[in-house]
Amino acid sequence: MTQLTTPTTTTSLNGPPQSPSASSELQSRKRLRSQSASSTTSGASSPKRAASDSPDAPKPTSTATPSIAIPEPADEEIDEYMQSQGESLTLTDAIPTVVDPAAAGEEEVITPKHKLDAVQALKTQQLEVGDTWYVVDHAWYAGWESACGGRPFKGAPEHEDFVGSVDNTPLSTRQIGRLKRDLLEGVDYELVPETVWALFVEWYVPESSS
Repeated sequence: MTQLTTPTTTTSLNGPPQSPSASSELQSRKRLRSQSASSTTSGASSPKRAASDSPDAPKPTSTATPSIAIPEPADEEIDEYMQSQGESLTLTDAIPTVVDPAAAGEEEVITPKHKLDAVQALKTQQLEVGDTWYVVDHAWYAGWESACGGRPFKGAPEHEDFVGSVDNTPLSTRQIGRLKRDLLEGVDYELVPETVWALFVEWYVPESSS
């Protein structure tokens, strides 16, 4: 005796079973929707790229400040402007030199102390072969030195203005141009270089006598 099995029906919780054609159509719709969303997202996420790829997109402008060369006005233009403002002196005019009339007529004044320092400095130079040195009476030289503010000397003039020209009479004999014998340097006479002798002539010999 054969026992017949009663078929059981399984109920799906997701609803009634779908046919193969309906399932294939649903999957195709999902695929199209997914592709559409992907293309939309891609296009919206890179607007800068799309704009840069476009040949009609404007080029970015530079923010660097351009250098501007300002021409300097010529002297003639400045002169015209100064004249229009009532200025008589222009850039092309020579600037006059103001000379003090009182100072122009004055000669350089050399004090007695300066004369003394100059002579003493020149006397220290070495006597070389071929140089010319002069003999000056010691009493006259010592009096001059004292009058100029140097070492005091008995009988010296009170001021340098009263020194007078060099007097070598005490050194010579009765015969003009000949020196006495046994004269001592520093006691009877002083030796001075030619430059000092020229200064003595310039300072103390009157122009009518030179």
